[in-house]
Formats: sequence, structure tokens, C-alpha cells
Amino acid sequence: MSIDFDARTRRFSARPATLSGIRAPTPEPPRHVRALLALVGAAVLMVATVWWTASRMAPPPAASADAPPSVVSGSRAMEVLRELLPTDEPHPLGSAENARFRVRLVARLRAAGFDPEVQRIWHVEPKNGLGVFVHNVIARLPGQVERAPVLVAAHYDSPQAGPGAAGNASSVAAVLEVARALRESPPLARPVTFLFSDGGEDSQVGARAHVDDLARRGIAMPYASVVIADTLGAAGPNLLLRAAPKSGRWVAAWAGLAPRPLSSSLLQDVARLNPQASELDVFIESGLPGLHFASVGSPQRDGTAADRSTFVSPDTVQHLADNLLAAVSGMAGVEDGAERAEGVWFDVATGFVVPLGSGTAARLLGAALLLGAIALVLTKARGDATVQQVYRGVLVWFGSVACGLAVIALLERWLGEQGLVDVPRVAFPWLTVGCLAAAGTAATMLAAVASGRLTNTQGAACGAMLALGLAGLGAVMFAPGTVYLFVVPPLLAGLLAVLPRVRAFPSVSRFAFVAAVALLWTPPAMLLADAVGVRPAAVVAGVWLVPAGSLVPFIVEGGRMRWVVPLAAAVASFVAGRGIVEMPRLTAERPGHMSFTYRFDGDERTARMVVHEHGQGLVPSVAESLDASEGMLASAPWDAEAGRVLAAPRVAIVEPAVESIRINEFTETRMVRFFPVSRRGASEVHLVIDARAPVRRIGINGVSIAPSDCLVPGVGYALRLCAVPEESVEVEVEFVGKSSWPAIVGDVTPGLPPECAEVVQRRPPTRVPVGKGDRTIAWRRVRI
Repeated sequence: MSIDFDARTRRFSARPATLSGIRAPTPEPPRHVRALLALVGAAVLMVATVWWTASRMAPPPAASADAPPSVVSGSRAMEVLRELLPTDEPHPLGSAENARFRVRLVARLRAAGFDPEVQRIWHVEPKNGLGVFVHNVIARLPGQVERAPVLVAAHYDSPQAGPGAAGNASSVAAVLEVARALRESPPLARPVTFLFSDGGEDSQVGARAHVDDLARRGIAMPYASVVIADTLGAAGPNLLLRAAPKSGRWVAAWAGLAPRPLSSSLLQDVARLNPQASELDVFIESGLPGLHFASVGSPQRDGTAADRSTFVSPDTVQHLADNLLAAVSGMAGVEDGAERAEGVWFDVATGFVVPLGSGTAARLLGAALLLGAIALVLTKARGDATVQQVYRGVLVWFGSVACGLAVIALLERWLGEQGLVDVPRVAFPWLTVGCLAAAGTAATMLAAVASGRLTNTQGAACGAMLALGLAGLGAVMFAPGTVYLFVVPPLLAGLLAVLPRVRAFPSVSRFAFVAAVALLWTPPAMLLADAVGVRPAAVVAGVWLVPAGSLVPFIVEGGRMRWVVPLAAAVASFVAGRGIVEMPRLTAERPGHMSFTYRFDGDERTARMVVHEHGQGLVPSVAESLDASEGMLASAPWDAEAGRVLAAPRVAIVEPAVESIRINEFTETRMVRFFPVSRRGASEVHLVIDARAPVRRIGINGVSIAPSDCLVPGVGYALRLCAVPEESVEVEVEFVGKSSWPAIVGDVTPGLPPECAEVVQRRPPTRVPVGKGDRTIAWRRVRI
């Protein structure tokens, strides 16, 4: 121990003695050890952030059935669901079970104190030749003042293939629970109208009929906004899937009250690419702002005979009811004529929603790029990296991620040839996504290792931040709702980089970048497939590469042990691949899709059966067990869906007909009025007129249709009449000239004749009907 005297303070101080009289420097671990520790720490941080974010996305526990009356309860909603669906019979548009479901729905509304109205409307869709009778159920809840009400809409019909417990009876039950809770609470600022529409599974004809009926009666759109309740799954979270254009105020109103908000404008942009429309589109066409909520989880059962109430999670229904109540309560407080703005928003681990205007998001992107440039200057000034090393860091990030995407594309192509990618054929699609994502991560990391001589850690870190910001420039142009994914991580890292008090920029800034990327990119990676129908596993796996790419700066100079991460990713990919091979392709709880169609030609008195797997060819082993021939056959003269041919038993079927034909001939045209009917009581009747016929005008029950709108190439002028047993539907066709023309009249009934039971029993237990389900089609040729 040596003693020193400080003349300025006149104090003595003690310090450890050394041989030279100078303090020995604290030994630091070797450079490669520090690099390895940083790499492992970053990987652990990323995995922990992903795991925590994913766990937060689970739906909240359902409230008990004895919860206070003003509180929505998922358990109570499940009791309502079981009351609405006492059996597993489908209740599609126009069916007898649909009418019985409607009776139970009306009774439930009356028990809750409402006075519901059944709205029966004849509706024609001129663009697709559809004429249909719909029955909408409407209930109204008064508000504090008489203002434009908030509309809450959910369709109550099911697909023809199954009972539709999750889609969409569980949404109906959730809306009923919200309506009951609102009636037990103090009145909201404005009234609420509940619309339970018919035909939601059939081009949303119930909602369209409601809107068209208002216009036909000369009533301006009476609603302030709309909330759509829908379901895409039975056992996952509920999220705000879409918002109408310029609905930023309504998103903020919902987010301020929702207990566990889950949403992002990314889903909005991707959903626009999804060809499957929703009821929200019907109201968007009328200029109405609104929100569309949907539950996800177990997509294999959606629209199939396996969509039963036993598979519906009370927690999922609770999450939907919470979101609906928050949306209705928040939107009821928005003033009439409130400013509408396009929004960019995202939730932070379902804790809260960050709303941004599209202009604000663009400005933040500019700020992120500016901070990246400042960080570059500071990095160069400290001697941590040169401008050339940062420039190479940008190229390393883009190149590494591109290598990962290439490996994913090649591997998906190979798995696709083995039938291990498509959701309808794979019970555990997450294994495929995991295999692709792990393989892509391994390729990304290997590319970063190979590029280690081009730059250093600091150069790669600045390069990754700038690369993500540059990718955001493309997002601003093509998908503005996704901008936040490219703005927040580099913005946060750049702020930390330029703060004068943050001396540990090489560590703090890089770790913050990893955490922010993992936090924001995890929800899209988990929700894309189920929520917006992004089925290619390569797309979902590719999203996971961005969190993996945040580790590139740590692996560039990872020392001798930097091979650990790519090797671990390769092992994970191999394990997932083994799981794909060894686990069953399909199970009874996660089934594939298979439907039968019985075709009867009334003119030739011949019948055939067609089997198809969701529009795909049969697996060879399944085709052999069914004794299906190699030939392909269209399901009906007006139906493009095709499948393999089976031997069909002989069944006595009464074919449809055209009755009461009246012909009026004029100078240059010929007008034919007639009634297509189903003699066996089918609720769906088709009429197909030869495409060569010179048709000038078509009318259904007095509503004119442009012939070009219903002309199907290779088929003819196709009309479809639904829910018609109650009364006749008159069709009017005007031809140019005096000649008659061939046509086909057909009808469709759900299910198969009893004589086909032996064939149906050969359907594998891991396959269920989907969509239109098993059905019987009969037709005959006529001249009109």
C-alpha cells in the first residue's frame, strides 16, 4: 500500500502498490470472447422478446357466467352459442335449419329485452346474376340522444358444409352478449343498431340487401359507423383485422378502451390483397367508416364440417366480446362530422396501441434515416468504423437476408413437391414454417459469417439500421401501413446512438435494435397466415428473417465461435423437417378437405359422383381407397370446380323444370318470361343460357341485369336463384330475333342421396367436407 498527498485538497489517499508504483490495468477478456458473449446475449434477447410477445398475444381468460350483468362474459356467450346450435346441422342461406336458427336468435333477443325485427328482402346482384331472398334480424338500443347510431353487424348463416360454430355463430353469440351488457349499463351517447345478416357466406348478400333496401326507399345512410364481428378461427386471439379508409379516429377510440388491443395497419394493407371480401367492404362502398374484428386459430376447421362448438374457446369469444364492447363504446363518443384521417398504427405487446398519421410515419422515417446518418458520422469520428465499412454493412445486411430468402424459396419448392406445404393437407403447418424459417436463418447467418472481412461490428450495425430504413422507403410507396416496422427500430437505435450520455453505443444501440425488431415483427409473423390468408409458408417464414437479420452485426465479428448460431439454426431446421416427416399429415382434429358431389343428367338419365380435395388432386393412396378414376369431371355445367370420378349408384331423382313460359314477339326481338323451379324442393336453382344466344336484356323479378355481367366464358349466361321455395321467381329474357335457344336448368341440394352412404363411409376420417360440402346436383336441357 502506498500513500499519496494531494496538495490542492491537502488530503492523503491510499492506493494499491505495484512494482512500478502505477495501478495495474484491469484485465479484459479476449476480443473473441467478448464478441461471442455479445452474440449469445443478442440471440437470447431476441428469443426472449419473441417468446414474451407471442405469449401476450393469447386471448384473455373468459369471465365466469356469474360475472356482473354489465360485464361481458365469454362463459355466458358460450352458453348462448350452445343454445343457438343444439345440433351440428349446417344452417346455410335458404335452408330449413337457417329458419330454425333465426327463430332461436329472435327468441334470445326478446329474452334480453329487445324488440327485434325480421327484415325479409328480395335482392338481386346484377354483377353475378344472383337473385335471393334474405332474412335479416335487426334490434335497436336507444342512446342518450337521438343521433346517428353505431351499427354492429354479424352474419348468422353457416357454410353448406358444416354448422359454422366458430364462423360465424360464435360472433353472433358475442354480439348478443355485448347487446345484453349494454342494455344492463347506462345508455351510451348515441344509439346502437344490431344487424344479424343472412347470406354472409354467400357474397355478403344480407348486408348488401340491407344497404340496397335503404337506397331503394330513399333513406340516406343512417349510421355513424359500423363494427363487423367475424371469425376465421376458433382458438386464437381476436384482433382488429381491417379498418375502413380514413378511420384513424375510430381506431383510436377503440384502442383507448380495449383491455388487450391487438392490431396493426400492416394487417390492413395485407388484407387488401386478400381476394376474400367481408361485410366491411359493403359499408365501405357506402362511405361508412368502420372496423372489422376477427378471431384466428385452427384454420383447418374453418368452413368445414369440423367447425363445431366443442372446438370453440371461451377465451377467444371473450376477447371478441371485449373488443366489440370497446369499439361500440368508443365510437359512440366520437362526434358527428369528426375529421377522418388515414392512420398507421400498431400495438405494443397488446398493452397499448400507438396511433400515427400516415404523414407522421413518413416524417419519422426521414428522422430515422437522419439519425442513422448522424450515427455514421459519430462512428467515423470515434474511429469505430469507416464510411466504406458502413456502406458494406448495408450490402451485407441485404445480401445476407437475400440468401436466406433464396434458401426458403428453394426448400419450399421441394417441400411442396412432397405435399407438405399447403394448409388443407398439413395438420401442423407451423412445423413447415419453422423448418423454412430456421433454414433461412442458417443461410442468413452463414452469409454474414462469410462477409465478415468486408466490415466490422460497428459498420454492420450502422448498415443494418440504414438498410431497414431504406427498405421503409419502399413501404411508404407500396404499403404505407407497414412503415412502422421499418421506422421504429432504426429510430430507437439512432436516438441511443446520438445521445451524448450513452457511452456504450456499440452495445446499447445494437441490443435496442434487436429488441425493437423482435417486438414489432413477431405479431405479423404469427398472424399473417391465419388472419389474412397468406398461405405460402415461404412468405411467413420470410418475415421471420428480419428478426434473424438483426443479429448480423453481432455475428460479423463473432470470433472463432460465430458458427454457433447458424449451426444451431441448421439443427433446428433439421429437427423441424424430421417432425414434418414423422408427424401425421392430417388428424381428426386438424382435418383435410374432401367433398362429394352427386351429378344427375335428367336428359340422359345418367349419374356420376365426383370427389375433390379443396380443388386439388387426390393423394394417390386416398384415390386408390376410393376407387377413383384418373379422369377429371366438372361438378356441373355451370360449376368450374372439378374432381375425380367415382362409380355412382342409381338414384331416382326428379329433375328441375321451367314452367309457365310466356312468349311475346316484337318486330326485332323476342321476350320470354318463365319460372325456373325445383320439383324436389331445392333452395338453389340455376339457369344457364347458351353463350351464342343474342341476349339483349335479362330481368329477375323485375330487376334488370346487363347480360355481359352474368356471361361466364365457356359456360354461358349464368343465373343463380337462392332461397326460392317460398314463392316463384320470374325470369325475363329478351332475345334479338325470333329463334329459340338452348338452356340448362338445374338445382342443388345439400347432402347426398341415401343410396350413396356406402361411398361416403369410405371417406377417410381425416377428411371432412368444406365450403359447399357434399351436395346433389340435377339438371336438364330446355329451349327458351
